[in-house]
Amino acid sequence: MSASKNPSPTWIKCEQAIKEICNPNELEPTSIERIDAWLLKHQELYERAVKEWRNYCRTPPFGCKCSAASGEYRLHKLYELLRETAEFHQKESLYKSLVEQFEQVAYNQDELQKWLDKHWDLAVDTTSLLGMDFWDEECSLKKESYPIQQTGISEPYLCLKGNDFIYAIHFIVTYQTGGRRLMHLQTDCKSRCIQVALVREADIPTIDEIATHIESLGYEFEVLQEFANSKTSVSYSFLLNGRSAFVEVSSCQPEALYDEYEWIKEDVTDQDFILSMIHDGIDEDVACVNLISVTLIDKSQAFIYFLGNQTIHTRESLLAEI
Repeated sequence: MSASKNPSPTWIKCEQAIKEICNPNELEPTSIERIDAWLLKHQELYERAVKEWRNYCRTPPFGCKCSAASGEYRLHKLYELLRETAEFHQKESLYKSLVEQFEQVAYNQDELQKWLDKHWDLAVDTTSLLGMDFWDEECSLKKESYPIQQTGISEPYLCLKGNDFIYAIHFIVTYQTGGRRLMHLQTDCKSRCIQVALVREADIPTIDEIATHIESLGYEFEVLQEFANSKTSVSYSFLLNGRSAFVEVSSCQPEALYDEYEWIKEDVTDQDFILSMIHDGIDEDVACVNLISVTLIDKSQAFIYFLGNQTIHTRESLLAEI
């Protein structure tokens, strides 16, 4: 078939069907209900397109440039992509159960490792279906739309509604968080970094207030997951400017540190609480802890110390290290 061949009636109908779902002027993401309806409406056209496309070229399958230009070929590829997306949506109950399983193993290093190993392939495939690179992009629970995997047929991107795939997204966030949590559990406690805040307990902001304040400083910040390790220790998974961070926060009375860090006494007036922020020294962790510390200074007039070298931090020095 030459490039100048007049399109067949089926070709024209395929072009019209493609435009129904791939409209570059539409800004809203495409719902799964719309995808399902489009697949049902054009099932017969898809079957006819596959059959008639083979009349254009004897090189199987889809082997030459003339076929790639045809409406039949493009509809065939788009239909199969959207059918795969619809099948992907049917796994939402599976993703929900996997997140629930994670919550049962998150505190056991060996069981967490097994969970991560078992679901590795699914995590990579799911990330790809949502148009993301597993190795270079962290998933966000705030994101409202996700581009469908690149089709290679020069159609406008279709974006999926995040709410339609909420458990798949939760699964990816959980998997990525699980990897950081496992790393934290495997790290020798002696090699972890500890930054502490001396504050009045009554002045400590909530985690939501901390997130709002960090965003007011010009950063994209999101609390992904929270793990209650004990009555006085909580681990948080954060997303800071698209990169994950993991921080353990524990609390105690100032007196608990006096034996080893007596020099802290000099700054105590009416402060009655110590918040210890423990992390693994990764850049994203450091930035996250520093921004939380800045928030505690701004909101609670906290004193911030790095126990490793008995250094007291100012607001300016914390921001300078980010």
